[in-house]
Amino acid sequence: MSTSKLAKLLNSGFGIKDVILKSVDFIDKVVTFRCSLKKPLKKCAKCSSKNVQIKETKVRRLRMVPLGMMKCFLEITIHKFKCKNCGASAWVNLPFAAGKFPLTKAFVYYVLALVKLGTIQAISIFTDLQWKTVKNIHKDYLSQKYQKISYKKLLYVTVDEFSIKKGHKYMTVFADLCTGRIVHAVEGRSVEDIKPFLETLSKRARKLRAIAMDLSPSYTSAVKQYLPGVDIVFDRFHVMKLLNEVLDELRRKEREKYSAAGSDIGKGDRFLFLRNFEDLDDKQRSKLDRLFKVNESLAKAHTMKEQFRTF
Repeated sequence: MSTSKLAKLLNSGFGIKDVILKSVDFIDKVVTFRCSLKKPLKKCAKCSSKNVQIKETKVRRLRMVPLGMMKCFLEITIHKFKCKNCGASAWVNLPFAAGKFPLTKAFVYYVLALVKLGTIQAISIFTDLQWKTVKNIHKDYLSQKYQKISYKKLLYVTVDEFSIKKGHKYMTVFADLCTGRIVHAVEGRSVEDIKPFLETLSKRARKLRAIAMDLSPSYTSAVKQYLPGVDIVFDRFHVMKLLNEVLDELRRKEREKYSAAGSDIGKGDRFLFLRNFEDLDDKQRSKLDRLFKVNESLAKAHTMKEQFRTF
């Protein structure tokens, strides 16, 4: 391939612009593009003046998006300039470089696309990058994405906690129900941990209509205090869990009552009683129907459970 075509590939395919292609090496499935900067990039990073002088020179080696099964690198000569106008001294900024990472921005986007498909470890092996490098790329992306979050269009929020390590260490997360985006996370799950964010919502989320949560009385009290005009919705998972616990207690009491009368009604039917009705096979449904024919209380309770579940 001619130098002009390779230069076009570098520009259009890899997004490397404002450079002059000097040479290309193909060695052991590794492609190295050697370039220099065009003159327009030789300007002060602080005041943009072109009245600068070169202080130092070095070669930066940046990892690029692979070309088929071949790794690609960009080796580019850059200079450290001193501005004669403002006196500032800095290395020239490369618009296609990913900050301090020895990578191009295009390669970073490539890694972030892979993050959606696999684990950090798998991507590390696939790209031949250190696990820490892949982790830092993802961490840097998340930091930038969630650095500034607008609450102006926030309508519905959910709050939930999850364990982050052994020893009862928890983190509480608030998420936008419309987009699924996490809007706030804080270590801990006490009311004191979430109060600062509830105060923030009261001041900045003017359109907030409802907040979904578990059945925690303390959370409910805190939301009523800081967000008095916002509806509280108990999330379906926790309500369903509570309903199943009540139904199971009813089943045990009915079984004990019938056992006292010499019947083993309900014995071994806990799984059938609590499982979703459509997930049962014909034999299991017939067994459940026989149970309901002799126990009206369990039949009504099961019907209520199924009605709520499909609500």
